[in-house]
Amino acid sequence: MDIAGAFFWIFGVGFVVALCIEFWNRATAQKQTKDFANALEAAWNEMRTGEKTAMLPVLSASEASYRPVGGENLIAFQEGVSRREMRSTGKYATSSGSISIPLGGGARYRIGTGSIRAEKAMTTVANGRLLLTDKAVVFESRDGNTRLTWGQISDLDIARDGIVCHRRNGKPLIFATLALNPQFAAAALLLRDRTD
Repeated sequence: MDIAGAFFWIFGVGFVVALCIEFWNRATAQKQTKDFANALEAAWNEMRTGEKTAMLPVLSASEASYRPVGGENLIAFQEGVSRREMRSTGKYATSSGSISIPLGGGARYRIGTGSIRAEKAMTTVANGRLLLTDKAVVFESRDGNTRLTWGQISDLDIARDGIVCHRRNGKPLIFATLALNPQFAAAALLLRDRTD
C-alpha cells in the first residue's frame, strides 16, 4: 500500500468514526429530550387538578434561604443556573466589496463599501439559582438579582437545558442549566398559564 492509499484509508476510517460519534450524540440528545418531555408531562398532569386549576406545592422560604415579598409563596427553585446574554467577544469582522477600475499609467480608481462590526457570542453573565413564586420569577446570584413579575412576562420557552423568559418590554432573559428539573418546568408552565 502506498502513502496515498494509507492516507485515504486512515481518512476514511476517521470520517466513519466521526460520523458514528455524531449519530450517537444526536440519538442521545433526542432520547434525553424525549425523556424530559415525558417527565415534564407527568409532573404537569400530577399538579393539575382540573381543566383550569392546579395544586402547586408551597415550599418553605426559610429552608430555601429566600426572603419573600409580603404574601408571596415559594413554589419551586432550580440550583446551578446561569444567566446568559449575547455579548461582544472583543473581536471584529469586516466585510467589503469593491471594484477597481484601471485609469492608465498604473493608476486605479476603487469604488466600494465596507463595514466593521463587533462579533457577538452567547456568554454567561452570572451564576446562581432560579426561583418561582406565585408572584414572580427570581434569579439570585452573587453578581446581582433579577426579578420579573408574572405580569412582566409574556411567554416562557422551556427546554431540558433551560428557560427563556420573554418580557413584554425588553430583550428575553435566558437561563441555562445542565438539566432542568421537570417539576420546576411544570410549575413554571402552570404559573404562566394561570388566569387569576
